[in-house]
Amino acid sequence: LLVLVGAWLYWPSIDLLTRETKEITRLEYFLAQGPIIWHYLANFVLPINLRLEYGIYDNPYPFWLSVTAWLGHFLLCSVAVLLRKRLFLVTLGVAWYYIAIAVESSIIPISDFAFEHRTYLPNIGLIIALVPLIDKLVSVPRRQGFIIIFVVVSALTVTTAHRNYQWSDPYRFYSNELAYNPANQRVKSELARYALDKGKYEKGLRLFEEIVESGKVELTESLLINLMVAYGNVGQWQKAKYYENIALKNIGRMHPSYRARIYLNQGIRLKETGQCEKAYRSFAKVQELFEGEFSSILFRTQCDLTVGNIERATDTVKSLYQLAPDDPRVEAIVRQLGEIAEQ
Repeated sequence: LLVLVGAWLYWPSIDLLTRETKEITRLEYFLAQGPIIWHYLANFVLPINLRLEYGIYDNPYPFWLSVTAWLGHFLLCSVAVLLRKRLFLVTLGVAWYYIAIAVESSIIPISDFAFEHRTYLPNIGLIIALVPLIDKLVSVPRRQGFIIIFVVVSALTVTTAHRNYQWSDPYRFYSNELAYNPANQRVKSELARYALDKGKYEKGLRLFEEIVESGKVELTESLLINLMVAYGNVGQWQKAKYYENIALKNIGRMHPSYRARIYLNQGIRLKETGQCEKAYRSFAKVQELFEGEFSSILFRTQCDLTVGNIERATDTVKSLYQLAPDDPRVEAIVRQLGEIAEQ
């Protein structure tokens, strides 16, 4: 009774601590999880069309389907309990699964209704439950058992290899994610970022423009920096300057790492548009935040070569060469200095 009274008195605090968002009711979230958990189970049995994010931010299921799904879970748990004497590991595995999945898939509202990584720990329970069933399979005639095991192992090997293939390359991974979640701005942003890393500047820029045009996301520090980089990589310096100016208005409230990246990209824009004297000031601000930062020293040295400050370029390139002897941009500076020395 005291526990109930305490829970009632402190419910506002308890409610706040046991939810990730206020926008979703516990009942709405709970009803949606019934069908979603069946989807998780289906992916365990047949791991195809896998994705990290499902793009579900509200309950898309009709009430009757949610109730039916939860009745199905209740039936599965009941069968597992009835089997506790004959097949204890099945009971243990099913209990493990539902207890583990309940942490994020029951009554604690989370903005993302479904997420692949929520199944990792619960799936151990399914593996435990399968042990006695596989043991039963061993008792069937050897030829039939071998065929069944070969087919299952082959299918799981192929699907696992394919998933690992996707995970091995972030650009490939997020391309797959976007195919299933074409309206997911977070996925689109990640794909755009990795597109820039791969030199696919036009695609990265197009994706970032779609994100901004959607009006569904805030112009965060990272998004502003990515827009500056994307427009700079395709030579649209006026567009880069537009987002640079937006970033500079709030730069005083930003983390030093973001401030340094904004000043760095500002310096790159100024350097590429023939304004090295102004670029020096931007690169100096980067050094004030992070002394010895490689990129700002590199681009400053390129400016030195452009304006004819050969003495400082010669002194600086020694440090650059020690930091990154295999960087082709450093090697280009060394070659250029060598050519100047021979003249």
